[in-house]
Amino acid sequence: MARVTRKDYPEEGSQTPLDFLITLAANHTGNDPTNLPTLSDYINGDLINKFLRNPPAAGTLRFKWQSMVVLLTADKQVIIKSFDGNSPGRKQNPDIGLPRAIANSSNSHAARRNDK
Repeated sequence: MARVTRKDYPEEGSQTPLDFLITLAANHTGNDPTNLPTLSDYINGDLINKFLRNPPAAGTLRFKWQSMVVLLTADKQVIIKSFDGNSPGRKQNPDIGLPRAIANSSNSHAARRNDK
């Protein structure tokens, strides 16, 4: 069964948006932050910091991070959904469990890893 974690990025706090996301992902997966896949292999961390510090009026930033889909919303909510792409019998949809308006939003931006 897929697991979904949602938490608002706090207006004030000592954590950068990037650190907040890494800590949330570590809690979500039950791993130490140092055992998570290297985030910079999937997305530029500056995008995360900029999006959560100064979000657009509407829209989302969505990206895949190994077995997770991460969604940042304009209202500073961070949503993490785990999925197993190797599940037998049916194809997993990483959007399942996300709010329908967000999962199907035409304003959604899928950040993709740039192959070097």
